[in-house]
Amino acid sequence: MPRRTNIAEIDLEHILCHIFETMTVYEYPTASVFSGVTRLSIVSFLRGRGVQNNIEDVAIEIFKQLNEFSEKNKNYEWFNAWGRKLAATVKERKVRS
Repeated sequence: MPRRTNIAEIDLEHILCHIFETMTVYEYPTASVFSGVTRLSIVSFLRGRGVQNNIEDVAIEIFKQLNEFSEKNKNYEWFNAWGRKLAATVKERKVRS
């Protein structure tokens, strides 16, 4: 796994705003939609910054930073709420399998 890729708080805010704005387009967003929108937002950001190698690993690291940032920042509680819904959905799928 690559070493931690820290990004600036302003970039975390931009990614979170992009995710939020995209989620509001959907009439009935789901945890799967949140997952896809979040992944694409992060990967697009990284590609825009020229990241090509280990992009999935770096994207996971950025997702963790988004979680940490949103936990500390009440303006982004919605991100944590969607993250909990996603985790519950994944857990449910594992139980069914």
